[in-house]
Amino acid sequence: MREIKFRAWDKKKKNVFLVNDIEWGKTDEIIYVCGNGFEFCVRNIELMQFTGLFDKNGKAIYEGDVLEMLYSCHPSNKHTKSIEVVEWGINGWNWSLGDEAKVSGSIKNIEVIGNIYENPELLEDKK
Repeated sequence: MREIKFRAWDKKKKNVFLVNDIEWGKTDEIIYVCGNGFEFCVRNIELMQFTGLFDKNGKAIYEGDVLEMLYSCHPSNKHTKSIEVVEWGINGWNWSLGDEAKVSGSIKNIEVIGNIYENPELLEDKK
């Protein structure tokens, strides 16, 4: 079973922190998130769940992370780099690899190079 853990983006202070505890209200809504020795109102943060996966360097991969991926396409076996964002999808954690018709090979390397909150410039080419 994978470890369930979260980190959060503080919208006011513009930084990411690990979440130690989540306090639920009477209506199953999140009231407070604790981390870095502070409590945060849920309106002031964005929660990101751990995927249970790690990149090639052993870094935990969270929702909202920006990944640099190296994959090979058959039959040429040519290696191509792609920048993708981790998102929760219908079938679980996923990221797209662009044109699926061209991508039928295997992913060789996945590296976390940032996240959508602290490093939005990493996604400028994807717009």
